[in-house]
Amino acid sequence: MDVSMSSVLVKNADSEDTLRMGFDKLLFALQESSPPSSTTMPPPAFLPSFGKATSKGLGVAANIMSKFGYKHGAGLGRDEQGMSTALSVEKLGKNAGLIINESQTAPPTTTAPPMGVGPVNMAEAMKCSTKVLMLTNMVGPDEVDDELEPEIRDEMAKYGQVASVIIHKLDGVSDDVAVRIFVEFTNVAQAIKAFVVMNGRFFGGRSVAASFYNVDDFNNKEYGR
Repeated sequence: MDVSMSSVLVKNADSEDTLRMGFDKLLFALQESSPPSSTTMPPPAFLPSFGKATSKGLGVAANIMSKFGYKHGAGLGRDEQGMSTALSVEKLGKNAGLIINESQTAPPTTTAPPMGVGPVNMAEAMKCSTKVLMLTNMVGPDEVDDELEPEIRDEMAKYGQVASVIIHKLDGVSDDVAVRIFVEFTNVAQAIKAFVVMNGRFFGGRSVAASFYNVDDFNNKEYGR
């Protein structure tokens, strides 16, 4: 092989190595700049969680409240005067918890509620939400008087427009459930807000239990169901 042919082969070999190195650099740069194959979406801001599991009941509450104009960071209501932050939840058991709002502090879980009032299953309560709220263990049978109804109406007016208040006594039951106080609001969102605040709240040394009541039963004056 003559000298000129050898020079051509050497130059070709150098060019091939240069091209290979350039291709390797380009491939590496493309791999570095390409986005990841999958992106993990963060959970919605209005769904807080405890432990490793997200509260199902809270998701139901957020969905219901969103139908009435609730947005994260804005107050609930026409003038945004209501809730302005997401609800939070305190775990009370395996399948139960307590919803609290921005103005409440979670009660200690080590102290059992008095008068036999147990923890509320939040998921079930929110699935059955109506505009009628039933309060029990607020007063005993001997504490019902003519001043109780206007007192309840004034207190519930803090959470929405109250359409009616009915106080009903039950016979042959324990003291903590002997008096049922029904509060009818003008819409479900107001009843939910009152439920959040009143459930577990102490009133005259009693821990109040709040739940939603069937509207048809309420309208038919069937208060003992």
